[in-house]
Amino acid sequence: MAQVLVAEDDRLLSMLLSEILRRAGHQAHCAADGEQALALLRAPGAHFDVAVLDLVMPGIDGAQLIGICRDEFAHLPLLLTSGYSRGFVFERLGDRRPDRFLPKPWDADQLIEVINSLLAQGPGNRA
Repeated sequence: MAQVLVAEDDRLLSMLLSEILRRAGHQAHCAADGEQALALLRAPGAHFDVAVLDLVMPGIDGAQLIGICRDEFAHLPLLLTSGYSRGFVFERLGDRRPDRFLPKPWDADQLIEVINSLLAQGPGNRA
């Protein structure tokens, strides 16, 4: 069972992600924004196998969160999701890149396939 951090400000989508992950045998830990995600990541004894991040969130957004994760949690695989076009997303990200990008809308099978692929790569083996 993988420990998955989910940073998504849309409450219904966060609940859906959590259920999809649970059905796939993973444990979701949900944060409504970047600040909450950082609190979970920095909590004593915290361990996550992968993080699923939304790009647009209040406060610390997905782009900023990627930069912080790269500095503080370098081996954590990062999956970024967004409803914006790939070109817009990667322009906004600059040199802060996730391991994988999954455009919205995605389906459950796509999501789990990407997460399982990141988990299979192991820490520090970015695509």
